[in-house]
Amino acid sequence: MQKLVEGKSVYLDFDQDKKDKYGRTLAYVYLEDGTFVNSEIVKQGIGFAYIKYPFKYLEEFYALEREARIREIGLWSHEDSGSKNTAIKTIDPLPLFSSKTDSPKKESSSSHNENVTVYVTRTGTKYHTASCRYAKKASPMALKDAVARGLSPCSICKPPTLK
Repeated sequence: MQKLVEGKSVYLDFDQDKKDKYGRTLAYVYLEDGTFVNSEIVKQGIGFAYIKYPFKYLEEFYALEREARIREIGLWSHEDSGSKNTAIKTIDPLPLFSSKTDSPKKESSSSHNENVTVYVTRTGTKYHTASCRYAKKASPMALKDAVARGLSPCSICKPPTLK
């Protein structure tokens, strides 16, 4: 990112809030040539779509994050593990969007989910989808086993639950 913006003029565009609760500036950053820096961060896999709070480009950033995960670049690279996690390529665990609400849909809870594979970190108390940033070094487990162990679903990636 330093190479992308260093020494260049930028334009800031704001969404609903100009500051977060810690006083940090919240802005979309554009270069003079129109390059959308925030988008490039997610596209290059060095950032992710933070979904806790809605924002103007949530759906676009989610799609860019999904592509970075599939391409296994940046944060989603598996160079340190010596093997590729093919689960990321075979399933699409990121929440879907509705054109009406433009926000993530929660997956419905049902007993047919018990054989779904979720991912658990060694020290975690929650289970995750394969694409969750917390699942990078996690082990696969059947959802029913994760629930039986008392693990709860991640509030970020919103994996399926059992009734």
